[in-house]
Amino acid sequence: MSLGPESKKLKFYAGIEGGGTTWKCVFADQDCEIINSHSIPTDTPEKTLLRVVQFYESCQKEFGEISGIGVGSFGPANIDINSSNYGQITSTPKLGWSYFNVVKSLEKVFAAPVLFDTDVNVAARAEYEFGNASGLNNFAYVTVGTGIGVSVYMNGSVAQGDSHFESGHMLVPKHDADTNFDGVCQFHSGCLEGLASGPSIEKRWNQNPKNLPDDHIAWDIESYYLGILCMNLSLVYRPRRIILGGGVMNRKCLFEKIREQYSLMMASYVGQCGLLQDYITSAGLLEDSGVKGAVLLAQDASLQKS
Repeated sequence: MSLGPESKKLKFYAGIEGGGTTWKCVFADQDCEIINSHSIPTDTPEKTLLRVVQFYESCQKEFGEISGIGVGSFGPANIDINSSNYGQITSTPKLGWSYFNVVKSLEKVFAAPVLFDTDVNVAARAEYEFGNASGLNNFAYVTVGTGIGVSVYMNGSVAQGDSHFESGHMLVPKHDADTNFDGVCQFHSGCLEGLASGPSIEKRWNQNPKNLPDDHIAWDIESYYLGILCMNLSLVYRPRRIILGGGVMNRKCLFEKIREQYSLMMASYVGQCGLLQDYITSAGLLEDSGVKGAVLLAQDASLQKS
């Protein structure tokens, strides 16, 4: 692909969604239009980052220099920009990634400034700017994939305490048909991520979830756990909308099942604005929420430098 001589007037940004299974990389312009993209299976930090670097070096040769780099990463992670360990993935069960610093690794190679956040926070921002949270100052965004992450927007910005939320590790009561399954989380027995993430579905049924039909009990169990999450988010944060994204949510039958579980559990205790199908809904940007949010973060990095 060639952009022609007008490309010299453009600014380019690297948006990276670093997931536990795949690192998605996009090369985009100032309008967040994706010019080039590449998906890299998550390997060791060194091998994964090498391929990330190779992709962006080839983009720079073809299109022009990168003005900013934004990374939305799986966690837990250090997102305190004032910390000496900013950009470091912390106590993850992902082999080899604990205490690896993504920001410092990229800064060794690229002159462009780098900003770093969680994958779910950057995805939530993209939904706020361009997707199904547009115009909403208070909402929750959930990603259900290799792990489970939650980002909450309150008054138009991401809410957090000492660091980002880890709502995916809340403890949940077991489904009646799931009492013999301990989950896949290495840290907590019976936490949401251990019972409802993509790897948990695969381990529970000993097959790829994509092969399970819509009428399999797996999706009743999954919707039960995600219904609990939606109820807890509603009670604690009172969001205007709950957006569910991530690979597991590509199973469209889940949305209605989750809404049914939510209604049953909530028992009309509190209501929501509008219809339930609008309150618990899918990501407007589909699978691009994470990379688009990372591009917005890259633009922030460029502005901070200037």
